Amino acid sequence: AVDQRIWRDGVHYQLSSDGRHVYLIDELDLPEVPRSARARPFALVLPVTERPPPTNRLVALDLSRQGSFLWMVDEYHGKAKPDSEEAFFLGPPLPVANSLYAIAEFDHQLCLVKLDAETGRQQWLLPYVEVSTDRTASAPRRTLTGVSPSYCEGILICPTNAGAVVAVDVATQRFLWGYCYAPAEPRRASQRLRNMPQVPQDWQDSSAIIEGRCVLITP
Repeated sequence: AVDQRIWRDGVHYQLSSDGRHVYLIDELDLPEVPRSARARPFALVLPVTERPPPTNRLVALDLSRQGSFLWMVDEYHGKAKPDSEEAFFLGPPLPVANSLYAIAEFDHQLCLVKLDAETGRQQWLLPYVEVSTDRTASAPRRTLTGVSPSYCEGILICPTNAGAVVAVDVATQRFLWGYCYAPAEPRRASQRLRNMPQVPQDWQDSSAIIEGRCVLITP
């Protein structure tokens, strides 16, 4: 569980900031570790099959008050509850002007969410990819890697880690284009165990890099 939190959990350890506030994902529980692994602390632990929690929390901290709590978005708590229930944020939001843009999953759909930076209240929500799996619970690899949008000249590039990337015009909330790619074939479990290095070498950053009129993605 500690190995997963340190090396494989891109959602939990990423931060974003607009200079006034810091934004992070909280309440992303660690999976249950099998008893056999607890008894043998230095033994190799197989990938945990326990499903991750269906929701998490987006938290804002105030830098002017030494990182004190400002607001929180989740299903159960906080004044900034989204219109749709059971949101699972796939990464910290991207601050642009006085707004935040985040990617979240709502009931089998990946959505681009715009929030007010001061209150966390939802301004609009734009679904852009349907996820055929049983929410994030059936896709722990996609969940733990994490995704956040990238911004350039009024355009948001939204990765998914689910086989597609789309571009959205912020002013009109209109899709400009979408691109689908073939996901990598998963390695067999036996091969993964034989070749597993001390530090996992899975790709951990799928952020879109914008250079001029080109977008570089490494899903």
